[in-house]
Amino acid sequence: MTRTRERRTQAERRAHTHAALLDATTRCLVERGYSRTSTNDIIRIAGVSRGALLHHFASKAELLGAAVDHVVTRCEVEFRESFAALPVAERTLERAVDQLWDLFRGPSFDAALELLVAARTDRELRVVLQDVLARFERNVSADFAMLFPAT
Repeated sequence: MTRTRERRTQAERRAHTHAALLDATTRCLVERGYSRTSTNDIIRIAGVSRGALLHHFASKAELLGAAVDHVVTRCEVEFRESFAALPVAERTLERAVDQLWDLFRGPSFDAALELLVAARTDRELRVVLQDVLARFERNVSADFAMLFPAT
């Protein structure tokens, strides 16, 4: 029996490459820290070419900012899903804060912390991260306002 595989669309291939770069960047930051994270290591781990990296991200700061945004977005989704999975009686403000705090203690968030410290002395990275963190703050505030309108 001949097995045929459907060819992925250009959009699917692009999304896969983009995600691979962000995951590889996060992995490098967690395992090696900011100072030892190089774009060469990122492309090797992601399994892509330097051209693919440059096609998706114009600078290292842009890549690092996108990686933090990727981590933060994943944390927001995990929080919403885990909180929604709780029995209604357990959906308290205290439980929500505890669940959010658990996300901040995970290894993926270590990557964000690496960049927050680095942004203190790297102006380009600081500008990128300010946008990501402002969006995160707005999203968490909106989630809590929706979940606990009377609080």
